[in-house]
Amino acid sequence: MVWDEDPATAAKLLAGSGYVAAPVKNQSEVLAAWPRTAVGVPPGVYKQVLPISAYLHDGDYAVVFFHRLTTPSGRVRLARVHFMGGQSIEYDREGRSGEAKKTQVFAAVTAALAQGEGLPTELPDCGTWLALHPATDPLGERFEYTLASSRAEPGTVRVRDRDVLRIFSGQPDPADPSHFTIAYERDGAAGVIDGWLRDDDRIRLIPRDGKVLSDRWYPDAK
Repeated sequence: MVWDEDPATAAKLLAGSGYVAAPVKNQSEVLAAWPRTAVGVPPGVYKQVLPISAYLHDGDYAVVFFHRLTTPSGRVRLARVHFMGGQSIEYDREGRSGEAKKTQVFAAVTAALAQGEGLPTELPDCGTWLALHPATDPLGERFEYTLASSRAEPGTVRVRDRDVLRIFSGQPDPADPSHFTIAYERDGAAGVIDGWLRDDDRIRLIPRDGKVLSDRWYPDAK
């Protein structure tokens, strides 16, 4: 498990080691009661092999896939897939209700392997995206917050959360070196995303459910 938005299972992961909570924008008393997302912390060597944007920190992204693949024509590449999600809370005037906005985006990049002990080099203009809810069109849900009877308690949050994702580590296909799969659960239903490294060095992410238009995923479309 590398990303878990389910409050019950995420809380268990966060109680152990190897996971951090995804950040939620808007620091307030609501934050203490807000259901948190558990994000797997990448190993330290991962950041040494490929650079990570200075704007990304542990919790901002999960490493879904990181493995060597081979294009159909035989070129060996290092592939990585991140999942990036975020939440922000916007209050109504009274501060006891409002709207929570959520983004959910997969990002895939490829790198050329170096000779000897050199580090891989990311290939320019080879990044691809698969967005369930991009930053330009986040998922908005109304919420209500109730104060606790004691200031020592966090209070309670009621929110109708949709597109709750649990994402597992991607797995290479032993029968096809250009292919891998990413298993996930969405609102409790299991699904799979196929990943393919093409001869143009781009990775195509193709969910088995729904439809993809450009880089936008509509999982309920027929």
